[in-house]
Amino acid sequence: MKVMVALDESKRSLYALNWVLSNVIKPVGQEEEQSDSFVCLLHVNLPFQTYVYPAGPVIYTTPSVVDSVRQAQEQISAGIFARAIRCCEEKKIKTEAVSLRGDPKEVICQAIEERHVDLLVVGSRGLGMLKRQDERAKS
Repeated sequence: MKVMVALDESKRSLYALNWVLSNVIKPVGQEEEQSDSFVCLLHVNLPFQTYVYPAGPVIYTTPSVVDSVRQAQEQISAGIFARAIRCCEEKKIKTEAVSLRGDPKEVICQAIEERHVDLLVVGSRGLGMLKRQDERAKS
């Protein structure tokens, strides 16, 4: 089974990963039929806009600012993957880490299709049951 876990900086995404490791994927060597099982860890960085619309004319950022933002995003991804990979190694689960850039909902769907994933797991965005119901009523 191929499981993709979409990760971000939240505790909820790490909880989702731990849930997958405890309930879905079996460690390597435990079951022969699951020898092809692995977890694909996915982190999507939002694209950085190189322009800003203040009250006046358009302002473009310099290449050095864009590079700084990209480096910061890469460091965040590396930190997220370090924690997640440590969890997978403790449970002896095969892991692949993928960092992509773009709109998360589109990039996640593309990654699922390209990697032929069987299951996608994402963490909650922090809304309780009452808040979710309230949000549905507004839309």
